Amino acid sequence: MYKQTSIETSSKFFNYKAILKGTLYSFYISMFLVIIMGLIMYFSNMSESWLSFTTSTIFVISVFIGGFGAAKIAGNKGLYHGLGVGLAFTLIAFLLTIMLIPGGFVGSIFLKKMLYSFFAGALGGIAGVAFN
Repeated sequence: MYKQTSIETSSKFFNYKAILKGTLYSFYISMFLVIIMGLIMYFSNMSESWLSFTTSTIFVISVFIGGFGAAKIAGNKGLYHGLGVGLAFTLIAFLLTIMLIPGGFVGSIFLKKMLYSFFAGALGGIAGVAFN
C-alpha cells in the first residue's frame, strides 16, 4: 500500500511553537524600537506629529521580523505562520491597550493596525520560508 514519508508524517498545518516564538520576537523588536524612538524624541527636537507614523512603522517592522522568524523556524507554510504572528501580536497589543489605557481603544485605528500586521506578517512569513 501507500507508505508515508518522514516529511509527510512530521508536517503539521501550524507549528504553534514557531508562532509563539515569532510573536515574542515581535515584542522584543517592538520594545527595542520604542526605546530607540523615545530616545530620539527626547534628545532631538522632533515633533510629536511624527508619533503616529513611527508607531505604525514600528508595528509593521516588528510583525514582519516576527513572521520571518516563525516561518524560518517552521520551515514551511510561511504565509500561515506569518499571519498567525500578525494575529497574535495584534490581539495582545489590543488587550494591553484596553488594560493599560482606559478609553484608548479606537476601532478604526485598530482595524488599520490589524491590516498592517496581517500584511507585514504574511510578507515576513513568505520571506522566512524563501530564505530558509
